[in-house]
Amino acid sequence: TNALKGFRMPGTNLTGEQTFFLAYGQTQCYQRQTLTQYFRTQLGIYDERIALNAALIHMPEFADAFQCAKKENSCF
Repeated sequence: TNALKGFRMPGTNLTGEQTFFLAYGQTQCYQRQTLTQYFRTQLGIYDERIALNAALIHMPEFADAFQCAKKENSCF
């Protein structure tokens, strides 16, 4: 609802929408060793950061939540 739009999460300066995207991003990203990631890429297994960023840059809700400029490809 509109009443929750201005709500800031306790202990942070993030809005509810920003917190949603942060939590979603954290579920999609993993810390991997460079060599492991190299082999995964060679096998056709995508890099989670690239996949996550590629998905989010196409979401107007993400751009609105973080107030990204109109023609900007990313906002992180």
